Amino acid sequence: MTTNNHTPSICTLPVELIYRILDTLDNETILFSFGYTCKRFQTIIHTYNQYELNFKLISKRYFHLICHSIHPENIISLTLSNNKQTPDQIKCFLSIFSIQQFIRLRSLTLNKIDEDDFYTIFQFKNTISSLSFTFLKSTLQNSQTISLLSSIISNKNLRYLDFNLSPKDLLWSNQCLLQTLIISNTLNFTQFSTIISNLLLLKKFVLQDCIIHKNDIIDCSIRYLPLISLSFNDSKLNMDNCELLLCLFPLLERFHIVGGDYFFDGFRWEKFIKKNLLKLKKFEFAFCGNTNMLWKNSNDIESLITPFRTPFWIEHKQWFVVCCYFIDTNNYTLYSLPICKSNSILTQNPFFRKLNALSLCIENEWPIGSTEYLSTFIKLSSIRELSISIDLENEYVLDKLTNITNLLNQLYNLQSLRIDNCLTSAEIIRLLVPNHVEYLRTVVRDIDDMKFIIEQLTHLSSITFEIFGKMKYFLEDFLTWLMETRNCIIHKNDVIDCSIRYLQLISLSFNDSKLNMDNCELILRLFPLLEHFHIVGGDYFFDGFRWEKFIQKNLLKLKKIEFAFCGNTNMLWKNSNDIESLITPFRTPFWIEHKQWFVNILTQNPFFRKLNALSLCIENEWPTGSTEYLSTFINLSSIRELSISIDLENEYVLDKLTNITNLLNQLYNLQSLRIDNCLTSAEIICLLVPSHIKYLRTVVPDIDDMKFIIEQLTHLSSITFEIFGKMKYFLEDFLTWLMETRINSTYRYDDQFLSIWLGKINN
Repeated sequence: MTTNNHTPSICTLPVELIYRILDTLDNETILFSFGYTCKRFQTIIHTYNQYELNFKLISKRYFHLICHSIHPENIISLTLSNNKQTPDQIKCFLSIFSIQQFIRLRSLTLNKIDEDDFYTIFQFKNTISSLSFTFLKSTLQNSQTISLLSSIISNKNLRYLDFNLSPKDLLWSNQCLLQTLIISNTLNFTQFSTIISNLLLLKKFVLQDCIIHKNDIIDCSIRYLPLISLSFNDSKLNMDNCELLLCLFPLLERFHIVGGDYFFDGFRWEKFIKKNLLKLKKFEFAFCGNTNMLWKNSNDIESLITPFRTPFWIEHKQWFVVCCYFIDTNNYTLYSLPICKSNSILTQNPFFRKLNALSLCIENEWPIGSTEYLSTFIKLSSIRELSISIDLENEYVLDKLTNITNLLNQLYNLQSLRIDNCLTSAEIIRLLVPNHVEYLRTVVRDIDDMKFIIEQLTHLSSITFEIFGKMKYFLEDFLTWLMETRNCIIHKNDVIDCSIRYLQLISLSFNDSKLNMDNCELILRLFPLLEHFHIVGGDYFFDGFRWEKFIQKNLLKLKKIEFAFCGNTNMLWKNSNDIESLITPFRTPFWIEHKQWFVNILTQNPFFRKLNALSLCIENEWPTGSTEYLSTFINLSSIRELSISIDLENEYVLDKLTNITNLLNQLYNLQSLRIDNCLTSAEIICLLVPSHIKYLRTVVPDIDDMKFIIEQLTHLSSITFEIFGKMKYFLEDFLTWLMETRINSTYRYDDQFLSIWLGKINN
């Protein structure tokens, strides 16, 4: 008798379930990994009909692989782009497919499309319900384009439209069924009223601003009931005109506005909303203004935010508002939480910049957005000590632990942590304490928990336990275990005999010193033949004149001193002169000329955390420590685009190349690199460009250098060369070579720049 054993596997799942799995995967994984697993999966990927293709940032190789692996009738969403990284991508796509083949296409995004290609796509009827587009040129070249756009808008299938043109000449039919309209432009009131009068089903309207002139008449007796969401992303409206507009939409549920200082009256907003916007559930705003005078304490700022702290805002609507004040400029920003426009409104200058100790008590639910809220008025990177009291005996335990972990990870300069809760288990403490914390104080349930924490958190420098109950009876055994496990030594009332000299020691390092200057000098006198001294310490060591005097008298053999001293000014320094006062004692002839020891002062924690594009110009010598200096105010890991201009015709060439290479290796998320110097050889460019770069723009002396770069940097997806001088006479031969060398490459040439989207290497 034979027994059949059926082992469950993904291969035996019903095709409907496999389709659900494919919904969560990206296209490359589906087509080139999943599809090659077995014959059944190969068949399934050809019948799966929910592909969403986004070609905005893609290599030419994968573009063609996907285009030749997929059936157009299975695509429901498509994004095409003619940006510099993918020049003429749309034209290339249309040479492979006819738009009529995409019978299931519902969503289409076209970035920088040529008007002719736009006409090619929309000359036939379509079933697209969502359309977003920008044109290659800022002004329309073809008078027929407006007519075509008007006909697209009237398409009964279209529900979502996003574009950046002025709607001045567009026709808005009352047969249009649009529900969402996004216009990245400013409208006058006539255009605004025309749109909302004709789009009878419009529910969401997003625009930059609506300009209301003195002669405009707003009929407040008219009501536009369908609209439930309205956004002004950069408004110059005043409060009076804003109220007139909002009165037109009594059923509004969401209102978003970024504007100026006309909107700071919270009492007026409250009164208006209570009377005219009874359905409003979500109010997002960011208002910017200037005090015209220096505010020196938080009470002044509180006067701005007090009107937004009535029971209406806090209890009834639960709309929470934050005010940020910029001391240097007297500017301030009042905004709602969560932040509605963080890329341009959220301050990177919290009010309490120098706060280094924080205490939190969380009894019930962890407040939504509280970490983000804290960061608006406290500089989290300055916090060195945190005391946190948490109740882990209710239904919000998991949420609290997740949010505490998130907060602790953002406090990346935190050194000392105190956790107050005798019910907190040792396992939870271990999970909470990040690796950068050095000092821990906590309460645990028993001696075994104390041992567990010491064994697991090996990165701690010190720990304090609160002893209670019967734990004290087992303390002696615990201390015996501790001495055997961690070799703990405590020194009290040490006496240093300075008559003793240790002549054999020539190198001494303190990697994390709590010494003061007096004791440091006592120790160093023991080693008169010291040649190398390294110390990392606090603010006891900032007197460069004292160091100079001591070294000249006691350490005559010292050749190398390496140090890093950290401290706090206890006051806000507003200019570089204040900082210079610290470094001046280290710039005497003794330091600079005789010893040639160079000292720099750095501020900790990047100021521009969200910066993603950087431009550098290096003319002469690469400044010593400049990469490290950059990292103190720029988050290097956030940089996606770098433009660098370098002069390689002087004696500092090797130093520059070394430092540029070091910088590029630290910019490990860099994708786009621009190198501006027509004297830079192709060999140097190839040495500089790391393998994680996808898009390169550069200047080279001749056509042969262009060929060399393309041959050597095979990891690039696209490249742009600046064409100058006699190079344009040889361009035709170069393009012939390119098409033979890199199959299916596309390019765009505009008399100055040649942008190439690189195709497959011809072997």
